[in-house]
Amino acid sequence: MGDEKRDEVEEKVEEIHNFDVSVIARTKELGSALGFTESAKEAEIVISIFKLLDHSQLSKLPPKYRKIIVQQADAFMKNVQKFSEYDPNTTDTNARQNIIDQFTQYRKSVHDQLAGPIVYQRALNFNSDEQLDLERERIKGKERELNEALENLKKIEKEFAGVSEKMRTQAAESGVTQEAVHFSDEADRHEEGAVNWRRAIIAISLVIVAYAVASIFFIDPPEKVAEVINFVANKLMIFGVLVYLLSVATKNYMSNMHNRTVNRHRKNALLTYNTLAAGALGDEVKDKILESASACIYSHQDTGYIKQNSPSSINSVIEMMPKTVLDGKITDG
Repeated sequence: MGDEKRDEVEEKVEEIHNFDVSVIARTKELGSALGFTESAKEAEIVISIFKLLDHSQLSKLPPKYRKIIVQQADAFMKNVQKFSEYDPNTTDTNARQNIIDQFTQYRKSVHDQLAGPIVYQRALNFNSDEQLDLERERIKGKERELNEALENLKKIEKEFAGVSEKMRTQAAESGVTQEAVHFSDEADRHEEGAVNWRRAIIAISLVIVAYAVASIFFIDPPEKVAEVINFVANKLMIFGVLVYLLSVATKNYMSNMHNRTVNRHRKNALLTYNTLAAGALGDEVKDKILESASACIYSHQDTGYIKQNSPSSINSVIEMMPKTVLDGKITDG
């Protein structure tokens, strides 16, 4: 049982020594934006820590140290597997960052976990004071290398944090224009409704004209007074119904055309927001641009199809929008 355990430790350590960190980066497949280049550099640090273990002395380690090495090696391969399984098309927007954060936590803990086996192996090789001094110097050299690697990693993390913040800001701004699709869909729906009501107007108008012509030229009026009154009442009722239907169709047509025009205008305002905001200098100018876009979206507009008064209460909503949205865009993006 002991030999099998030692063989397992040696195999796992050798597997990590020979591990290719390009499997983690996946830059060819995902590109530089979605790849895991920084995590690949962290993996190199972890591998360098495992290389501090003397492969020839693994069999002499106590069971508790062999168990620690196996656990840390398994944790390394488990975290690596997550990089390979990452799907850029996933609906979980935090999936990529969670994988990176978990591996970073593992990288920070592995040195402390393997410190015991590494020190124990060094103690086995201490045959003299001279060798002890040499070993101390070698450990100090390794520690210096490790500290330099950690400093470089901190710089990379700081740079990556700046890039991530910029990406979140850009994603939030692009999210503003993505909302334009909702207004585009509404405009298309109202345009289709307007076409149908226009057809109804034409059909009802043709029926009124046809009925008027038929009443004048093809239907003879009665001679008796009572019959004339009944005849005229029937004609008026039929014409009244047709005129009412025509007015309903006309109102619905005008309403749909109004809504189509308003939603087209809202869509165009959102689509041009990023272009205007990109050329703006300072948050105050962006506030003004967003205020104008908000006014376009939330204010009632006179399109010429229907007339309506703009409620004064909408002004407070428009005034609140710029700072609220811009602040939320940075914090939530």
